[in-house]
Amino acid sequence: MKLVNILAWVGLPSAMAHMRMKYPHPRGDPGDRATGPSDYDLSAPMTSTAMCHGKPPGQVTATFRASYNWPVTLPSNLPSCDHCTFAWTWINAIGNREFYMNCADVKIIGGSGKKISGEALYIANLAGYPTYLPPVNDGPPSEAQIHRYPVTVN
Repeated sequence: MKLVNILAWVGLPSAMAHMRMKYPHPRGDPGDRATGPSDYDLSAPMTSTAMCHGKPPGQVTATFRASYNWPVTLPSNLPSCDHCTFAWTWINAIGNREFYMNCADVKIIGGSGKKISGEALYIANLAGYPTYLPPVNDGPPSEAQIHRYPVTVN
C-alpha cells in the first residue's frame, strides 16, 4: 500500500475550545463505522508521540483530485495514491500548551508528480519536542520558534 502524508499546520489563537476534523471523517469518527472503532474523545489533545493518536489506517473515506481547492489546496504535482493519510494538526496559542491531530484515510487521483518535497510536520508541546510559545501580538510563530525539517514523500 502506498502511503502519502498530507500535512497541514493550522494555528488557531482565537479558538476557545477543543476541535476535531469534520471532513474527511477522521479515524475513529463515531458517525462513520468505516473509520474504525468509535473514539468519543477525538477533540482531545495528543498525550503521546504516536501520530494519529496511534490509530492504524482504515478504509478510505474520501477521494480528492490533485489540485483540488478545499480548505487547503492540494498541489497539482501531488502523487496519486490509493490509500493516503490526510493529517490535520493544530497547536493552541492560549491556555495549556497542547498539540492536536486528527487523521483520515483518503484517495488522491489525478496527481502529476512522482514525489513531492517540502517541510516536515512541525510538532510541539509533546515530550521530546519544543514548547510553542505564541508571540506577543498573537501573530504567527517567529522563525526562532519553528524548527524546519525537509521531507520528501514518494
